[in-house]
Amino acid sequence: MSRTKRFASSLGSGYLAMAANAIYSAASIPLALHYLTREEFGLWAVVTQIGGYLTLLDFGVGQSVSRILVDYKDDMNGGDYGSVLKTAWIAFGFQAVGILLTGAFGGNLLADLLQIPSNLRSGFQILLFLQCAVLAGHFAMTPLWFPLWTHQRSDIVNYASIGIFVASGIALWIGFAAGLRYYSLVLASLAGTLVQDGITTISTIKLGLLPARGKWGRITKAKFWEIFSFSRDLFILQVGNQLISASQIVLVSRLMGLDAAAVWSICTKSFALAQQIVVKIFDFSTPGFSEMLVRGEILRFKERFPAVLNLTAVGAGLFGVLGALGNRTLISYWTQGKISWDFWTDVCAGAYLFVWCITHCYAGFPGLLKQIKGYKYLILLEGGCVVFGSILFAPAFGFPGMFVPAIVGNLFCSGLYGAYRVSQHFSMSVFDVTLGWTGRALLYVVVFALCGSAIFWLGAGFAGLPAFLTKAASAGTFGIVLALMAGVTPEMRSELRAFAHGLIGKRRHRAARAETPLSLK
Repeated sequence: MSRTKRFASSLGSGYLAMAANAIYSAASIPLALHYLTREEFGLWAVVTQIGGYLTLLDFGVGQSVSRILVDYKDDMNGGDYGSVLKTAWIAFGFQAVGILLTGAFGGNLLADLLQIPSNLRSGFQILLFLQCAVLAGHFAMTPLWFPLWTHQRSDIVNYASIGIFVASGIALWIGFAAGLRYYSLVLASLAGTLVQDGITTISTIKLGLLPARGKWGRITKAKFWEIFSFSRDLFILQVGNQLISASQIVLVSRLMGLDAAAVWSICTKSFALAQQIVVKIFDFSTPGFSEMLVRGEILRFKERFPAVLNLTAVGAGLFGVLGALGNRTLISYWTQGKISWDFWTDVCAGAYLFVWCITHCYAGFPGLLKQIKGYKYLILLEGGCVVFGSILFAPAFGFPGMFVPAIVGNLFCSGLYGAYRVSQHFSMSVFDVTLGWTGRALLYVVVFALCGSAIFWLGAGFAGLPAFLTKAASAGTFGIVLALMAGVTPEMRSELRAFAHGLIGKRRHRAARAETPLSLK
């Protein structure tokens, strides 16, 4: 299978996983709101976010191992490939123990820090411990799916994710029906983890992505340092990224209360899903980009990186505008009027989505080169801007006071530094690698925002869910057509057209074979 086909398979299955996630969220949140009070739902959201913080105990080893394995994957039985995996297993074993101990002994401290109400304090501590136990088990099995990323088989990981949502949804419903209330979260997490780890482990073994017996190599000081010197920088990046994204719901809980945390958790769902859809374009490109760099395909890399950046910017613009125009109404219908926020908060959320997705490509560039350098300090500065900016502005301006510091910090830290590193590598000016590569996408966003606003304005006189869906579908269709006509580059447009024709041709061929009598095959 070619690199392009592996990317397409990973991206397509990634979007199927996103769809499964959307269906799971659409079903699970109303279900949870039916069985739980808003405070209990906020408690659920906070514990889930703490689980995100605990992934910091990865210390960047996961990303480091996945990237380093690319250097050795062409000779899996040479010893270095297996040595990297063995070192990763030791590291993740210690990390699993650390997560379990955090859940066992950190509940009281975290309850004080987050000002958990006394009537929910005991439940918070038990829920935290059980969630940490599930997460610890997952950590112990994690190294077995690294080879799938390294060998550009992220499609299997995506199918495992679909299995997670199916298993978690069923378990969640069973838990609520059995009266477990917010403890149903643990049952859902356990079911999803068992499915994910089972699928990825079996696939890695069946595809032969592990070294042969006796070819695993030895754990050496040099290999240990190769992994941890890179993971040290990646860990600092993870800390910064957690401050930027994972801290927001905790800050909302602290600054505005658990009720506001529930509103934030639900109203940002569609933007978070859109963000994942868009960044998959770059994230699923990184195994191929890494392989290009390892094999010295520099010209190919210089051609593909701007193309992926342009496609990412257009996708972010499409979802950012649609979210700004329709998210508030969508959430209101989704939660039957129980949850909503104002229009300008949606505009801020859409702007943040657009900016963050673009800078994500630039910020990911140092990791491709395995040369993080000064970016690890800038990401901490960006995280500090988000935290302290939110503390300063959220009490006075509400939710927009959370988004604006994040947008400013992201532009002037991750965005500016990442663009500088890209310009250095390609020997181009910062202007050329920013506005030169994203100019078409920026113009597309302006035009689509104006036209999309006009579509929603013209339909403002029609009320009800069917009218809203008609407006959203019309704006979305117009945005996609405009993106293909003017947003993406002519080269990318030709490539997308060729890819679509290839898919149609394959389907017709399969249909023809299916209709052919068995005697003629």
